Amino acid sequence: YRLRGKDSPLEKDTNLEQKEVSELIVLLSNPNKWHRHTAVRLLGERKYPGAATKLKRLIAESDGLGALNALWALHQSTGLDDEASVAGLKHSYPAVRMWTARLLGDEWGLNRNLGAGRHGRGKGTIPSDVFRALLSQAEVETDPEVLAQFASTARRLDPEQAFPLVTAVMQHKDLRRDAYVPLLCWWVFEAHIPAANDLVLASLKSPALWDEPIVFEHILPRLVRRYAVEGKRADLLLCAELFRAAPKPIHAEQLMKGIEEGFPGRPMTGLPQELVAAVAKSGQASLAFRLKQGEPAAVAEALRR
Repeated sequence: YRLRGKDSPLEKDTNLEQKEVSELIVLLSNPNKWHRHTAVRLLGERKYPGAATKLKRLIAESDGLGALNALWALHQSTGLDDEASVAGLKHSYPAVRMWTARLLGDEWGLNRNLGAGRHGRGKGTIPSDVFRALLSQAEVETDPEVLAQFASTARRLDPEQAFPLVTAVMQHKDLRRDAYVPLLCWWVFEAHIPAANDLVLASLKSPALWDEPIVFEHILPRLVRRYAVEGKRADLLLCAELFRAAPKPIHAEQLMKGIEEGFPGRPMTGLPQELVAAVAKSGQASLAFRLKQGEPAAVAEALRR
């Protein structure tokens, strides 16, 4: 049922049930995928006393699949303690860094939109020492897949940790055209609306952050559109607060795009005066916005065009 090379040796070491813990750990670096994954499963099921020390040593000494499989086995057997988590986040192999962040989210994060509520030990908060290591690595990380996982983990955390982490990811300018990371960053914001609206706005208090490409191109328009779609006075006042906080006219212009996208085919009459004044003060009130406000000068300008 299976094809193999004429001169390829037949793999006969297929009964791993009788192997000792040290032998299973050696198999974590085996070139055969089945051997590696079966060794991970057996180590996780049996939870050998003393295996954690050997697995941590393999994580530290290996720079490839052996380290990754040792990380999985450690997670399934005794779990990742703070020492192992920090070591994984600083590992030279990107897959180990990525999976460490993933497993931290599984252990300490929330299962959003799955009907599962809060699970794990930390209720959305990673231990402070581990989170500092995660945040530090996010600031210097260069691998896009790892950064994508950092953003995914941020979405599962409470806002006090989520926004600093996603801010570190958004400051990587080379990801502005990435197919995934900008939207993963946006979903961090969306996950905390409306429960943490005050912290959403507080995360944008730094004027320099508004110039980051991911923030400028992907976050600002979506954030205002999200509030505008709700259409409630409280949400529209948040839009006004964003317009007042915009450091430059080009930022207000991006916010204006979100306002227009939030009112497709709908009139803008009855908007809070605070929002209308903030838009006018920014100098970026679009013709469409002015028309939907019923401004006579806008009607005349539209007719001239």
